[in-house]
Amino acid sequence: MTQGKIKLYPNSWNTIVIPINKKVKEYLVSKIEEAILKEDRDKSILDYIEVINYSIDTVNIKTNDFDGVLVFDWYIPLDYHQTDIHQRLLYDLVLNIEILLNDKDKDISEYDIQAFMVQFLRRNLDKDYFLVHRESFGKYDGSISYKNNTNPNILYELKTFIKPHEKLQTKRSYIKIKKDFEKLKNGVEKYKECRGYFVLVCKDSDLTNILDDFKFLKYIVENKSKKWISQDGYKLRPSRKVKVGRTFCFSWEVK
Repeated sequence: MTQGKIKLYPNSWNTIVIPINKKVKEYLVSKIEEAILKEDRDKSILDYIEVINYSIDTVNIKTNDFDGVLVFDWYIPLDYHQTDIHQRLLYDLVLNIEILLNDKDKDISEYDIQAFMVQFLRRNLDKDYFLVHRESFGKYDGSISYKNNTNPNILYELKTFIKPHEKLQTKRSYIKIKKDFEKLKNGVEKYKECRGYFVLVCKDSDLTNILDDFKFLKYIVENKSKKWISQDGYKLRPSRKVKVGRTFCFSWEVK
């Protein structure tokens, strides 16, 4: 019996036909259905590969050892962020921050949190298909590309307000945030089939009496809408939010 690794190609259809016997067929059907229906897909291939369709057809094969063939249609989508990995990324960030805060470490820099983000993505995205970059493609805080692609598919910019002296709701902070919006907008326009995400990490005390300049923040904090909103020439779509202890993490798609 010849064994080998099946090669799947990102951003394209992959049809796999495998001859199988009856017992294997029944086993695979149960396992496929279990995998598709399973809610907790942690570290599963289904985190970034969709099973679009599968079927098991009985065919006439000369050898009696085979009862049919298993046919998979796989697709590795660009919008991987619609799976739970994006939510888990934000959760991992705030969990790491809370651990440090509980250890009385208040000197948590944006650079530290950027490192948490990149490390998480590198641990959870398959190295056979994806590359995770830091300070690349024009010094974006984080980015993801397919291994066979020279351009990014996901861009991240990050702003953090965790140190005691760091204040979110100030004119100066908003100017810095707008620079990230501009950077992401330019990146999405420059690179085709690319999406840009702004990630904000802050203390719960930063979210009282939200100022007019921070309308985009008010929408996500109050769960007003997940539709696109316009602010100062940028289009923003609330994506995810996570809270652990005293720390919040939010994300918006930007274009």
